[in-house]
Amino acid sequence: MAKRVWRHLDSCQFLTYLHASAPRISCPEHGVRQARLPWAEEGSRFTHLFEVLAIDLLQAANVKRAAQILRISWDQAWRLMERAVLRGRAAKGAALPRQIGIDEKAIAKGHRYMTLVCDLGAATVEYIGEERTEDSLTAYFMAFTEDQRAGIEAISLDMWPAYINACHAQVPQASSVTFITSKPLAGEPR
Repeated sequence: MAKRVWRHLDSCQFLTYLHASAPRISCPEHGVRQARLPWAEEGSRFTHLFEVLAIDLLQAANVKRAAQILRISWDQAWRLMERAVLRGRAAKGAALPRQIGIDEKAIAKGHRYMTLVCDLGAATVEYIGEERTEDSLTAYFMAFTEDQRAGIEAISLDMWPAYINACHAQVPQASSVTFITSKPLAGEPR
């Protein structure tokens, strides 16, 4: 049995790890499987308690600062956040918000961005996609059926052409599309 290691909450400022050999179970229907462990999610290298602390820190600070406090890499912090979003989406079921907001967020120097989709009614983040391209937003919409997308009533977004194209292609029935700008549009009073 191979030993595995999980990062746990620090003890007296010392990094703490759990070491264990997860038992394997032979199932006549599914074959040999590893037993689910009570302290960690499948495929995670962190305990549940560590992930809860990490998510609290990620809500209070940016990814870089949270990673420094937790003493993990930026990539590990980002993956913890992605897994939390996926867990939240799974818990919500397949319901699609009726009113969504779409924006990009800079994540690093050199014009690196991510795409954010928010439920404007519940004030929750629904989706985080890499880059700020038409494909990154289309991936969010394609996770739902055409009937589910028909339930979207309103979309609020800035005037980024890639997002506008994705919205028109994937949610043509939205009755209201609101553009948010920081500068007045041509002909508008300042």
